[in-house]
Amino acid sequence: MKTVDVSFEKQSATVTYDADKVRVEQMIQAINQAGFR
Repeated sequence: MKTVDVSFEKQSATVTYDADKVRVEQMIQAINQAGFR
């Protein structure tokens, strides 16, 4: 990941990443394993 911007107020996150290094599915799995939805 290059940058992550999280807003607890808006209940959202914006992630900038290098698609050559990580897939969306991998990020979703990591987020779920950390206990977030």
